[in-house]
Amino acid sequence: MQPLPSHNPQTTRTHRGRCAGCGGGRRPHRPASAGERPAAERLQQLLAAAFGRGRQCLEALTHSYLGDWITRQQDGLAHGEPGAEGHLAAVLELKVRLSAITEGEPPHDLFIRWKHFHDQPLGWQPGPNDAVRLNVRPFMADDLPGGKKAAGILRTKPNIHWRKDRGKEPIKEEKLFPWFWIDSKLTGERVNDRHFSLALKQTGRKPNGTQDDDDAFTGL
Repeated sequence: MQPLPSHNPQTTRTHRGRCAGCGGGRRPHRPASAGERPAAERLQQLLAAAFGRGRQCLEALTHSYLGDWITRQQDGLAHGEPGAEGHLAAVLELKVRLSAITEGEPPHDLFIRWKHFHDQPLGWQPGPNDAVRLNVRPFMADDLPGGKKAAGILRTKPNIHWRKDRGKEPIKEEKLFPWFWIDSKLTGERVNDRHFSLALKQTGRKPNGTQDDDDAFTGL
């Protein structure tokens, strides 16, 4: 996934006078601010990162990038700069949400239905072959105050959902794929809206993170 391309509304006008970069809408385009562009690029990078780098990128965004922004707003508040107080409150709330996504407790957890229970991500651990639609779910779990409705911490709401997908799964072992079963009967429904706590995901894992084949999951 490539970083978001920057575009200038003065040089990307369509023949109808609309801004091509924002889908041809009639409302005047508001380019992302200098602070928003790096954050958007970081989000795309961490969604595409693999083998643990996604978590590292999110942690860097939370503690380094936002940490610098928090410091600037605190300095601005101390010097009486207009808007600094509101900006500081907003970025502190954003940091809380990003920290919750990193930790991965519901509703900010990742659920990948084709991975068996022992391989479900513990915290923010996006896999290289996991769908972006599933990886972005924690970012849309809870709206920011004053933010876009149903967009979570994002500026706009993507046209995605986590309803069950079409088709049926083949036979899967109930112990490892309990979401495909109801009352010990295989439904095979391709559900995407399940949430599991870290404690439950860690059940049956050995201290080194591998699975314990003798452990049975109950009460899911």
